Amino acid sequence: MTAATSSGIAGVWGPRWGSRAEDRAANEDLQVPTYAEAIRRVGVEAGERVLDIGCGSGVFLRLGPPTVARVFGLDRL
Repeated sequence: MTAATSSGIAGVWGPRWGSRAEDRAANEDLQVPTYAEAIRRVGVEAGERVLDIGCGSGVFLRLGPPTVARVFGLDRL
């Protein structure tokens, strides 16, 4: 994710995330290794569905394909 993309996410979610929305969106990108390890440890396989509750900007969801057939995200508005 680029800084421009993070800024776009921050613009959309900023009012919901608070005054440091851009920092929060950028921080999610730093979690990619953690999310990838979680997928590995849980043993998510092709053809399975994954639900990310509290998905935020959706970084975890973008890691799903092609590992999983379908990913779903749910977050409050």
